Amino acid sequence: MSTPSNANASIANPLPDDATYFQILIDPTKLGVKDENVHLTFTANQMGLTSTAIDGITWLTGGGSNYDDWTNPVMQIVDCSTGVSGGANFNDTYDIVLNTLPVDPTTKLYILKIPFLDPNDSSTSLAGSGHLTITLDAAAVMQINTGGPGGYSFALPSPAVDGAGSLNRWDFVEFNCATPASNGKSVCFCDTTNVDFFSLGITIKGRDATGDISTFGINLDTFNPVGTLINELNHLPSAYSKVGYQTKVNPTTNEVTFLRYLAPDLSFTNETTVLDTAITDGYNQYMTTPLEFSVSGTNYVATTSSDGTRLNFTQPETFSIGKPSTLNVIASTGPLDTGSTSDANIQNAMKFIDAALNRGIFGNTAIWSTPTSYYPSTVEFNEYSNCLHNAFIDSACYGFSYDDVPGNGVLSVPAIGTCTSMTLVLSKELDIL
Repeated sequence: MSTPSNANASIANPLPDDATYFQILIDPTKLGVKDENVHLTFTANQMGLTSTAIDGITWLTGGGSNYDDWTNPVMQIVDCSTGVSGGANFNDTYDIVLNTLPVDPTTKLYILKIPFLDPNDSSTSLAGSGHLTITLDAAAVMQINTGGPGGYSFALPSPAVDGAGSLNRWDFVEFNCATPASNGKSVCFCDTTNVDFFSLGITIKGRDATGDISTFGINLDTFNPVGTLINELNHLPSAYSKVGYQTKVNPTTNEVTFLRYLAPDLSFTNETTVLDTAITDGYNQYMTTPLEFSVSGTNYVATTSSDGTRLNFTQPETFSIGKPSTLNVIASTGPLDTGSTSDANIQNAMKFIDAALNRGIFGNTAIWSTPTSYYPSTVEFNEYSNCLHNAFIDSACYGFSYDDVPGNGVLSVPAIGTCTSMTLVLSKELDIL
């Protein structure tokens, strides 16, 4: 068994701000695998490029021996169906092996530098969304999609059973890289997310542009944090655990290795009914008592149709939201798919209804913004999301797509660090309980 780590208190402070690079200290000391088996891939997905020095580069790291050479970016795309790389401007260096990165002399941790500012022109920057993918034992496999500003974009390795990344242990950090603030510092909005699966335990300590430091991610101060969480996930009701827990068997030694725990949006089928009663009871409740709530000062009023199949809104405008299935609620699809409309009012209604149903509080709008009331024992809710919140710092994590509703002021919404540099701690407990 592992001993208490107290890792949150001992996470090294991020490196001092750099005028050119977003700097990441990487601490793999709790991984339990050799550093040469840890692979890193930074993907900049359809980023808006304002620097002509890197025009057209979509997948980006530094290209020098220390991965910090702005003038020689390294990029490659691998087709998920064939595993073959190719195309214009590709080369044969796909990933970064952790132990090839430079080491910070003070912390003894690895340094990954991502160039966000052109050192020859501080007015230009790289802005947009990206991911840092961490893969154990094998390089990540990305899917290329055509289209977009750069002519192509990337999809992350698939965690699905038959997906491109199915046999790799991997996880990722999301980034949204902003243009420099008035003080000239590159700012990145960073978060971890477990909407689709949980695999590695990731904790981040970030420094923002004002110098303040915050820590978010899995709570490493608890006993055997990753192993305990995996054990608790694997003991959720059978509708979750029997389909969510994924392992890999070594054909030579028959050793069983944990890969990931799939979230219900990937493991549930259309026939899953674990939230059906709560959905039906909620829709029926609003046949006689109107559903009333507010989003950013805009009032919403709706009543359920007589057959119980639709919520008909009269405020702030006239529209309807159909009765979702369990899978619709878990995966934010069907009647709760915000991509099906461009109307912001309808999108907000979908998000708030989806969040309330996942949290088991749809029938009581008075507590929609009260985290201490989420996941009541008397109503069905998203068991996966609840389990994750119990394991994360300040209960802040993404367990389903709209876990950030209602937004600021609610402590248990996912933590997003506004960072100028950060320390990334990777934790893979070998003692799965």
